[in-house]
Amino acid sequence: MIIFFSALSIFLIDQIIKFYVLKHLCLGQEIPIIKNIFSISFVTNKGIAFGLFSNSNFPFVLISIAVLVCMTLVFISFNKDAISKKAKIWIRIAYGLILGGAFSNMLDRIRIGEVIDFLDFHIWPVFNIGDSAICVGAGIFVLNILRSKR
Repeated sequence: MIIFFSALSIFLIDQIIKFYVLKHLCLGQEIPIIKNIFSISFVTNKGIAFGLFSNSNFPFVLISIAVLVCMTLVFISFNKDAISKKAKIWIRIAYGLILGGAFSNMLDRIRIGEVIDFLDFHIWPVFNIGDSAICVGAGIFVLNILRSKR
């Protein structure tokens, strides 16, 4: 249940904000939130997280599906290991974050052919909630794998 809740939460939050950005901002438009530090900006990304490989023609939807299948297999095998109940909860949350972010970005790719990004910290490429959730989920997942090896 925690996987479903975390995935659905990330998916809905990301999609609702993307819908707002798509409907109320013009491509390239920026709304300053903290002057010269943080803005809500409307950009699109044909690449992967944080604009990487944006000039590439990789079939990112298929890659996303393959990664999700691999993550699911790793999750299933890791979840069977004799690890603490607390670690299992964190791994489930991490998996939900990754699923929610990946599905949100994949929906953008299927629907409009590119991902909508909007979080602009001016010192980093523009990104979205889904990108953040994938990175945070992967970090939590890796930390718990490393901790379980002890």
